Amino acid sequence: MIQMSNRIHWVDTLKFLGIFAIYIGHFGVAAGKAYSFVFLYHVPLFFFVSGFFANSTSRTLFGYYRYKFFQLIVPYVFFSILALVYYSVLNDWEFPQVVGVGKTFLFGIRNQVHAASLWFIPCLFIISLLHYTLLKIFKNTFLLFVLAASLCAISQLFLSFNPLNQPSWAFNVDSAMYYYVYYVLGSILFPLLNKEISVQDKLYWIPFVIVSILSIFVSIVCYVIGVDWIYKKVSFIFDLYPLGFTFSIWIGMMIIYSNVLLAKMLSKVSFLGSLGKETLIFCGIENVFKSLFTQCFLLLGLGINLTNPMATILFSFLCLVVSYFTLIRFLNRYFPKFVGKLSESSK
Repeated sequence: MIQMSNRIHWVDTLKFLGIFAIYIGHFGVAAGKAYSFVFLYHVPLFFFVSGFFANSTSRTLFGYYRYKFFQLIVPYVFFSILALVYYSVLNDWEFPQVVGVGKTFLFGIRNQVHAASLWFIPCLFIISLLHYTLLKIFKNTFLLFVLAASLCAISQLFLSFNPLNQPSWAFNVDSAMYYYVYYVLGSILFPLLNKEISVQDKLYWIPFVIVSILSIFVSIVCYVIGVDWIYKKVSFIFDLYPLGFTFSIWIGMMIIYSNVLLAKMLSKVSFLGSLGKETLIFCGIENVFKSLFTQCFLLLGLGINLTNPMATILFSFLCLVVSYFTLIRFLNRYFPKFVGKLSESSK
């Protein structure tokens, strides 16, 4: 484990891999096979990582709620206003259009917010408050896993709509019901993932090798052949009611674990970790920056032509790098409290 200043470098690198996958995926079919592949895991990965350090209950409920409000909701409002102003100017909207789009930010519902990536922030806020409250009450993370799995099942089996396809509730409470299980899994599995495993430690080494090989195999197959190939091989299990919805969770977790292995391999590349530390801002500015970056090229008489998946992947990385050295540095310097960078007194 490489650790400096109380930060675990592979975790920051993992967050980079997650935001990189999101930037790639949001370019749609231009990303080729990577488009459908990253959608198997990129959102669950961020809820999973967010649960890594969610085992402490040292704050009061009010103190924690206040902390999360300033850490997540204030940035959400800031990024929403930024997006609303930008798109109003870009599209030359009339006042009724501004009000209409503004309402989508007010409720923050996934697939309805005009800056699509922003939905994650209020959803994470709901999950964080739910987890902390339940942990305060029950003080048992494994019991919370049972509750999280139950909420996930309810969201897939008993609601009149599927939150994954038709999110409908303000602040994505319905989506939180589904994704909370990843948050709890992150909380439970992080100590094991962060453990240095020795060949001599047979209790951990053998399962580590087996799970690693299986996860890498599943990840490669999902990218090269497609997830349907795997489903056909195990459909006799997941065709049984009510296990069907759990297939995507198993697949997502295996690909996430492959990303953990890759993050540990790349953890010494400090620049990737630096990018990973800014994932909240990357999420908040994604749509605005991609559009603004494209407008800059048009201003110079140039165009962005994503003719193949490699071009899309490279351009996604370029967006991360350029925004990191420009807009993100500007926001961190002049608006730190509005982008989740809280002072010690605020914490």
